[in-house]
Amino acid sequence: KKIKTFRAHTGEKLWEWSDSRDSRYIPLTLAAADDRVFFQSGENVYCYDQTDGNQKWSHYRGEKGEYEIPGPSSGLDIDIGEQEGEDQGAPVRIPGWSFATLVYADEVMLSAYRGELLALDSKTGNPLWKGDCEHGFHSPVDVMAINGKVWTGGYWPGKVSGRYGDMPFSKVRDLHTGEVIKKNQVVRNLWTAGHHPRCYRNKATTEYIMTGKRGIEFIDLDGDRHSRNNWVRGVCQYGIMPANGLIYAPPHACGCYPESLLYGFWAIGPEKDEANSRRRMTDSRVEKGPAYGETNINSPPQKKNPPESWPTYRHDMSRSGASDMQISSDLTLQWKTRAEEDLTPPVISNGKVFVSSKSTNQVKALDVEDGSEIWSFTTGGPVDSPPTIYNGLVLFGSADGSVYCLRASDGKLVWRFHTKFPDQRTIVRDQLESIWPVHGSVLIQDDVVYFSAGRSSYLDGGILLYGLDPETGAVLHTKSIQSDHPDYSETLQQRSSGDYPEEAIDTTVTPDNQNAVDWKTLTAPDRSDAFSMKGALSDVLVGDGSSIYMKHLRFDKNLKKQPDKDTHLFSTSRLLDDSEVHRTHWVLGIGEFSRLQVAYPWIANSRGGRGGTHLSAPYGLMLSFTRDSVWGIWRRYGENGYMLWADKKQPFSEAGRSAHDFKKTDNDPTDHLWSEVIDLHPRSLVKSRNNLFIGGTPGLAQTKDPYKAFTGQEGGILWIMDASSGKKQAGYKLDAPPVWDGMAVASNRLLVSMENGTIQCFRE
Repeated sequence: KKIKTFRAHTGEKLWEWSDSRDSRYIPLTLAAADDRVFFQSGENVYCYDQTDGNQKWSHYRGEKGEYEIPGPSSGLDIDIGEQEGEDQGAPVRIPGWSFATLVYADEVMLSAYRGELLALDSKTGNPLWKGDCEHGFHSPVDVMAINGKVWTGGYWPGKVSGRYGDMPFSKVRDLHTGEVIKKNQVVRNLWTAGHHPRCYRNKATTEYIMTGKRGIEFIDLDGDRHSRNNWVRGVCQYGIMPANGLIYAPPHACGCYPESLLYGFWAIGPEKDEANSRRRMTDSRVEKGPAYGETNINSPPQKKNPPESWPTYRHDMSRSGASDMQISSDLTLQWKTRAEEDLTPPVISNGKVFVSSKSTNQVKALDVEDGSEIWSFTTGGPVDSPPTIYNGLVLFGSADGSVYCLRASDGKLVWRFHTKFPDQRTIVRDQLESIWPVHGSVLIQDDVVYFSAGRSSYLDGGILLYGLDPETGAVLHTKSIQSDHPDYSETLQQRSSGDYPEEAIDTTVTPDNQNAVDWKTLTAPDRSDAFSMKGALSDVLVGDGSSIYMKHLRFDKNLKKQPDKDTHLFSTSRLLDDSEVHRTHWVLGIGEFSRLQVAYPWIANSRGGRGGTHLSAPYGLMLSFTRDSVWGIWRRYGENGYMLWADKKQPFSEAGRSAHDFKKTDNDPTDHLWSEVIDLHPRSLVKSRNNLFIGGTPGLAQTKDPYKAFTGQEGGILWIMDASSGKKQAGYKLDAPPVWDGMAVASNRLLVSMENGTIQCFRE
């Protein structure tokens, strides 16, 4: 209930203001300009001198009686009851919403409060004009004062005030008179129907207003360069920040648009010209190394990976995380060695353990008997996942935009494939990376090396898929995946054509109809609805022997995109995503994202899906599977701990392309062959012939400090469970937690990559 003023250069306190009345408004309304400071406390707007703290004026806003606070029927999930400690008669605090918005511009103080926008003379506090305004969805009223004009936002339809008014930012007012000098329907033609706007303020520059209905929608203030970019969005309650000619988009935990939604913290610049943004396949080339033509890959014992090996990420091309090798629950530590920080999971073949370090850009080979280093190789960028071992060769991608082939015996370079020239770089986690990085784990299928280069089909010319000859690096197959951005003029033309008249399409947004679509969903190139859109993100590729998969997309061996889907392992974010706070999970299904809430586990775990359907494909925080069985771990929503479970599954060849991820069934999704509650925070799950190995950190019942346990400060744990019953066979304490998905079973051993930078080897 105080305002304190300090001199910026010295920290000297100048003056302090306090009031015993309700001052909850102050932090959200404080504004300062010229020699004045403005804020709202209770119903009063105040102006004080910045230097001495003397009050210049105050204005009593009073109650706006006709303003209707939304009730439960609005579907906005609010509490309209008085909160503890509030004075009788005080305005109700709606969770996530502010009481008022104050904006100063050109001697005018704009105060938006309870459905009314009031303009005051900033020198005298005298009212200038009034207008209406709306709250956002769980966000304050947007008031944009730009170049002598005022725009206001709000949530449409107008549920906040109980009236269906104008679309957000559809009226442009004169800052000094309040006169409506222009009207538009840009938002109506730009936003797609369904769901709700994001829970944060919209932002603006002198040229654009950037809304957050789905992702980032640009409203051109002086022209028609409007655009919709649903593939990128801001963080809850804050949104995005336009600055320095860039858009800063912080991390978020959203689950919509799993096909294309960016995760992470991004600084995104304006689009390059067309000639530079669309890449040419001829830009790639092969660099021959000193071991080129001298690999002797046909000489035993390096010809093939032996049956007891774990030669690639998650064991095989289907990324099953399961081996037929039997290892008992009675383990002893054979050796441990420090490799480097930020390790990937290990792979094992022909007496060697291979692991990558993402922080040092290295790939290392260790002796499986004692953990001693045999050789190491450094690339020009991070290697985010382990290499793939094939016929005596070590193949992997790097974030420097290249794929490397090394001789397994000594680590000598056989060839390096450059995906793009001229080379273009960006900064990622304080390291240089290519604009078109390659995941470390490449896919070997039918003697072809498959991988993707790029990040998003909406960024930097999209994603390139390659198929190379593993011996020479020669290009055998290529595929470009680039998504077109919706064009505002095109959508207007399609709308006026009458092919999809607006009145014929359900655009009503209610709690029971968040999946509403409109003519833009059916005609625009992004095909955006409430939860799904066209597009692609790069991920570790998955194979089934005949097809290649990148998340939900399916390709044949020649990298021709296939219209039908088929069963495979995919993540609703990315397989390498180790952030559990995302609304994400792994699914053993066909990638049936379109207009389905597949990324929301609390919906998937229930039977409340749309149209009586629910996610019936096996899914979980992590999965391991064989030809006819699958094991997984669920988060127990509303309860402590996790649940380990087992189910039968159809072989991929029998499941075919007639399968569906979502369907009606009488079976409860929580019914399994068996399930066991496990009190640990899982980081890795792999299967041997008879046992399941789970690595993680202690659960709530095992610690007095859940935060320390969760963050690995109390070390790691390893549990061994019987795969046929889920019963615990043994438990071991680890020096540190495993890295995400960081275990492998091979050569009668369990290998674990640890978060403290060590590799540990256990054997019977």
